[in-house]
Amino acid sequence: MGQYQQGIGEAEAGDVNLSLTTPYGPPSENAFILEVPNECVGLVIGKEGETIKNIAKKSGAFKVQVATSSAPNAKTRNIFVEGDPESVERVRKELNAIVETQRKMNSGAINGSYKIEMEVPVRLIGLIIGKGGETIKGINTKTGAFVCLSKD
Repeated sequence: MGQYQQGIGEAEAGDVNLSLTTPYGPPSENAFILEVPNECVGLVIGKEGETIKNIAKKSGAFKVQVATSSAPNAKTRNIFVEGDPESVERVRKELNAIVETQRKMNSGAINGSYKIEMEVPVRLIGLIIGKGGETIKGINTKTGAFVCLSKD
């Protein structure tokens, strides 16, 4: 974890390094930079930005923003967090949970466990996920099972 510094990255004169800016412009000088794998960015943002808004709210961070794009050839995207060190750590934990969920989804069942697949009508998906993913997280926590929904 480091702090944002003007001029990080290598851009041509006049070019803007989009890995160090957000859709709303550059983050403040006090923003901490966390990284997430590119394939997890959509999960971090969530539908209509709901997940990232919830992360900011739950963590107590002043702002949590995703970089406009990754640096060239990078496998990660920057997340800018403005807040006290405790809120930044809470954001880090939430991001790690999202990344771990993605890894579990990609790898299938965990060793020594069983994988059960079932079809769910599209109209019920939102009910299973719940606002900000709370319902599905609750199922995972209460049962010890890993429940995920495929985009298929």
